[in-house]
Amino acid sequence: MGRLDTDLLDLMVARGSQYLDAVAGYESNVIRYNKEYEKRLEQPFVFIYPSEGSFWIDQPYCILESAPWIKTTKEIEGAKQFLNFLTSTEQKLEMIQLGIRPFNQSFSINTPNSPFKLESGVNPEVSLSSVPVLPFPSGAVMNSILQMWYLEKKPVSTMLLIDTSASVEPDVENRILNFAIEFINNMHSNDIVLVTKFATHIEFLPIWGRVSDVAEEIKESLANTRPSGKSALYDAIISSCKKMEDLQKMDLAEGVIRSYNMVLMTDGYDTKSTQYDRRTLFKELPNGKDASQVHIYSIAFGKTIDFNLLTQVSERTNGKAFLAGSTDTHSIYDLISMEI
Repeated sequence: MGRLDTDLLDLMVARGSQYLDAVAGYESNVIRYNKEYEKRLEQPFVFIYPSEGSFWIDQPYCILESAPWIKTTKEIEGAKQFLNFLTSTEQKLEMIQLGIRPFNQSFSINTPNSPFKLESGVNPEVSLSSVPVLPFPSGAVMNSILQMWYLEKKPVSTMLLIDTSASVEPDVENRILNFAIEFINNMHSNDIVLVTKFATHIEFLPIWGRVSDVAEEIKESLANTRPSGKSALYDAIISSCKKMEDLQKMDLAEGVIRSYNMVLMTDGYDTKSTQYDRRTLFKELPNGKDASQVHIYSIAFGKTIDFNLLTQVSERTNGKAFLAGSTDTHSIYDLISMEI
């Protein structure tokens, strides 16, 4: 659900505690969100301090006097002056106002207008003795945690919703299909993958299942796809949402709880829908109030795109929108996988 704690805090502001009621985050963000979103929050955020200890984030500053790119003593002197600036009393007081707690406990945070107060959701009396510093885990431990997370996290069902119309810009359709194939290559072998292609008509591929079982057959079908017709984008989005909702009902009947997601690849323009228009599209979309609903992640292709529509569709369903040209397939897959 995000690379940063602020991604989750934004959802908590927008959806409330019935959607998400806790997140691991930073003390400074609790202060900031309570101040900036006071009128929108159903109740203030409260930072919890584990008595067994926590990670105290430091901000190291190191002067590399013997680095090969250092050419003159003026550069070293400038770095020292900047260090003196950062550690000056004036700057420490400024950092306190930003919700950054000094690691040096001798420097008091009880300054005039200090944000460190119970009303801001934080405890000003916290110290290194009451919340000890936990050592950061080794790389090997972190890798083990990630591997365990993939094994134990809620299983994922993902539908790729692919615009195969001739309405997109020349060469964009090949980029979309190649992107879809590469996206499947990056998927976890135990994920469930489904594919819907849309142009004038909507085609649900009958081949679906675990990536390890169906990936090659799906990729072959995509490789043989040729662009044609116009784009029934709105109809395709709603039809695919209903398809995923039907799949969810089937899973629940068998006692299976999964995460349901859709990856939409298009330029964002509709030129052929007959059942839905822009207004009724948003009327029929999942409202995003329930975390178990389908999340839509939009990827915009082309120079002429309706990124505003794709962003609205994604944000409505608690997903995100991406620009295909802004990063590579693997990076976008990583960003989406962090969300789901």
